[in-house]
Order: sequence, then C-alpha cells, then structure tokens
Amino acid sequence: RMDELLHTPSLPSASRVTSTHAVLDALRRAFDEIIEREHAPEDARARARVDRLYWQLEAVDSLDIATEWAKVLKWLSSTLPEDDAPVAHATLLARAEPLHPECAAFDVATHYALRYETLLRRPFKAGHVTLALTRVDVHAHGPDGRPEPGDVVEAMGKRPAHQGEWHVHALHIDLDPLWEPVDVAHTWYDMPPFTNLPVRLGKASQQRIGNE
Repeated sequence: RMDELLHTPSLPSASRVTSTHAVLDALRRAFDEIIEREHAPEDARARARVDRLYWQLEAVDSLDIATEWAKVLKWLSSTLPEDDAPVAHATLLARAEPLHPECAAFDVATHYALRYETLLRRPFKAGHVTLALTRVDVHAHGPDGRPEPGDVVEAMGKRPAHQGEWHVHALHIDLDPLWEPVDVAHTWYDMPPFTNLPVRLGKASQQRIGNE
C-alpha cells in the first residue's frame, strides 16, 4: 500500500514521489497552489502568476535534478550558520501491513511488513517544506500465526527478518499566500533552501539520487 501516505492529513496525495522529477513537480505545485486558492487576495494570485512565468522561463531549463534534491535534503537535515530558520520538526508513524503477494523472498503466510514513515517539516521565509521518508521491514508472525503487532511499538523493538532502507516518499512545498517578494524579479525560490546552499555531489551520490 505504498500509494497511501501514513501522514495523510499533513501531505496531499499529489506530493508522493514517483520519479526523480518529483522535485520539479513540487516546485510547480507551490506556484500553482497560491493561484488556485479561492480566498487568497487577487493581487497575491496575480503575483504568483508572474512568479511562475518568471520561474519557468528563467530557471527550469538550468535546473539539475540531483542538485535540487541535495539542496532540499541538506537543508532539512541541518542548520547552517547563516540560516536563521528553525530546525526541522520530525514525527514517526508505523503500521503493520500484509506482505505484497509478489514478494518472493519471504512466505506471505508467515511474514508481514512493518512500514515506517517519518515526516520532516521545516519553515522557511515563504512557507514550509515537508518531506516524507519511508522504510519497509519484514517481520515473522508470532506463535499464533497472526501479525504480531496489535501493538506496533512492540514489533518496532524487535529485530526484523529483513530491514529495509529509507527512501523519499513525498515532498510538498507549502507557501504562505501573504508572503511578499522583495522585488519584481524575486520569488520564494530565490532563497534557501532553493538557492545559496553549497552542495557538491560526487558521481556516486548523483547516481544514487537518480535511481531513487
């Protein structure tokens, strides 16, 4: 059930990451959301239309997917000396689920999946950036043959039969419709975490991001 976010109230379904280009989709949606808000002041929506056009014409063609991901991930996981924004707020949810029928490595009759989802949310000067990471572990059923955790916390403290890796699951940029740009050729995209972050990617990092 990876198409379902555990932090559903905090993340729209459209924020799920299905390809590396999702970082650009999240940026586009951030412009569009202000334009589509019924109760946003008309001058704010008009400003967002101009901002979106400026961003599409001036920025999109020069963006590197791996670098954009690295900037967002680095900013969410650290506080830079020149950055006065608060650190990210994190929450963790877990849920026991049946193994997918096509899981060949384990017997679906005797094992189950324990899915984790952690949510990182950090404010920046024009709104919030929210990122969801997910991991799927495989556990053996208890002696009664049923999934062990009616109490998920109990299973979280036990060694799994297989421990998965953390992967990016969703990304959402929520803009404050009342945010005012400093000048005509300036948008929320012209400030950290989207600019001025010293990010260097080696070939291994670029390949890893490209595969996730």
